[in-house]
Amino acid sequence: MLFVLSLLFIGIALAHGYFYSCALQLKNYRNREIFSVVTKSMTIDAAALCVNALACFICYAFVSLDYYAAFYFVLLLPSLAAVVVKAVVFKKVNVDFTRRMKTIAVTYGILVLVLSALLTVFVPTALGGVACLTLPLLIAANSFTLPFFKNKNKRYLDAAKEKLKRVNPLIIAVTGSGGKTTVKNMLSVLLAEKGKTYATPKSYNTPLGIATSVSAMDEDVKIFVAEFGARKTGDIKELVDLFKPNIGVLTSIAAQHVETFGSIENVAKEKLSLIQATEKAFVSSSVDYDLPPNAIKVKEENIRIKRLDVYGTAFDYIFDGETFEVETELLGLNNVYNLALAITVAISLGVSAEYVRQSIPLVKPVPHRLEGMTSSGLRIIDDGYNVNPSGAEDAVRLLATYPGRKIVTTSGFVETDDKENEKFARFLSQKVDVVIILGLKNRRALLAGLDGVEYHCVGDMEECKKLYADILMKGDALLITANLPEEYCM
Repeated sequence: MLFVLSLLFIGIALAHGYFYSCALQLKNYRNREIFSVVTKSMTIDAAALCVNALACFICYAFVSLDYYAAFYFVLLLPSLAAVVVKAVVFKKVNVDFTRRMKTIAVTYGILVLVLSALLTVFVPTALGGVACLTLPLLIAANSFTLPFFKNKNKRYLDAAKEKLKRVNPLIIAVTGSGGKTTVKNMLSVLLAEKGKTYATPKSYNTPLGIATSVSAMDEDVKIFVAEFGARKTGDIKELVDLFKPNIGVLTSIAAQHVETFGSIENVAKEKLSLIQATEKAFVSSSVDYDLPPNAIKVKEENIRIKRLDVYGTAFDYIFDGETFEVETELLGLNNVYNLALAITVAISLGVSAEYVRQSIPLVKPVPHRLEGMTSSGLRIIDDGYNVNPSGAEDAVRLLATYPGRKIVTTSGFVETDDKENEKFARFLSQKVDVVIILGLKNRRALLAGLDGVEYHCVGDMEECKKLYADILMKGDALLITANLPEEYCM
């Protein structure tokens, strides 16, 4: 009987561990940050623990010892019910079983087996409650495996540093609260005249992500453009020390990752540290901070916007005695600043003005970042990967130029406070006709800010798509911005 009970406990504990593993992976295996995305899971577990505690009290107070074995099974039911609830609520959450995650999973499984044996022998009544307390076990498993992966990662990073030293490309680092990936991609196109150019793929911007990119880099690369991400103080310094960029590029400073930085002043200090650490630097006109002497800032007065709407952008940019007449499918004011910044870098590094002019049409939107498309008479702007408030407001301003009905779908922002989400909701109320709030993470804050605008609340994208079918009409414009992965709502 106790053996079957132990097996049931193991199954329930492993199931709980699976859901928490999604959050651990989402937060790049940082134990302290996992709690910010598992509020709902912990609430479900707390409810199960309360029911379990009540059942234990009833067991000890009123149940005869003859029935204790059967009651042990009853005590596991709240934990089992919690697993079922999570399976329904988080049905689209998946773990990517990388090598590291497999190692953590095996370690976690061993801890569960040991705990199961001890509880079954000594405290079988605790099995039901402990089955809901698996998050500490997962954190312990992650901590146990950390030294192994630190050593492995060090070898990987050392190999990347050695390869960069051998290939010796010009290394350009791009950082900012938004626009990093966009500007990086722009530079990889505009700088090609100077030699073979290679950029970190997708949004690879962590030490290991950049090291992975370096390992795939050809030996004849002349220019390496890397995206530098930062979520806390010291991240930029770590990247600078590892990859030693020659040139720094700063795209923007905004209230992103304030939860981990503590303030926007700390965000600015961190981003500006790249400019201070490089020989030469280039800064967007949108950055309103004091800059060191090595920085060349794009002058906003040299940008003359001719068209800025949901179908494309046209502007003139004057730099180094040249006028660049730009017409592009890229959308939004931020992309005007981004392209002007990329042109400035290219010309300053010796790319011919004619080559820059010919290359600008080759610059394409980054998927899910102000990516425009038309479908069945509906204009869609996919800005789902945008995670900072200023970028989202820029996208909404762009949507506001559309003459027809304007709809926004958003989940709000993470790693910032409720005030930012309320402020964004108030801004939406002034600019659009319909707001669709996706998920529960920031729903309360967004609803608090909405005023006098039609709104709908949906749980996930499947529900959202059904709502689209009901309310969207030909001639509407839909903006999807700050669309959080479902793991953020655990």
